[in-house]
Amino acid sequence: MSHKDSLRIRCKNRVKVARSKENFLDKKAYAYTEPYYFKVYNTDPDYISFQLGKRKGSKVFLYIKLFSFNACIKKDDVVELTFVNEDKYELINKYQVNCEGYIVVELRGYDIKYIKKSLIKGFMIHTYQKDYEFRVDNKTAKQINEDIQCLRKY
Repeated sequence: MSHKDSLRIRCKNRVKVARSKENFLDKKAYAYTEPYYFKVYNTDPDYISFQLGKRKGSKVFLYIKLFSFNACIKKDDVVELTFVNEDKYELINKYQVNCEGYIVVELRGYDIKYIKKSLIKGFMIHTYQKDYEFRVDNKTAKQINEDIQCLRKY
């Protein structure tokens, strides 16, 4: 089995499709991966759901839901990624201002290219009230990179 075949098999098992009958979001099908859950690093009981998705013909998006009381997030606020090589990279929230903790980031080609260069070791979410820091282990970071590659092919 070639590397390409093993990637295809992993993608087939990893990416799911929400069909229009099941999907109440604009009634359009989209592909998604299972969410990752991260607890706020070393401080609070707060946590997030971190999920990747894509509509056919569009870019991969990152959907984050911060489960924290009154977590107000501005449009154009930042999700700051930190990599194992100590680089930092900022992703911009495109979702409207809200106090429900929703963040949506459309991953552009150069965002994905940068993310592929090194594994994510953590990230920080900036809100009106405070900043939330999260750690990512190597296994999860590799899975996130593979999820992005699988969704790009959808």
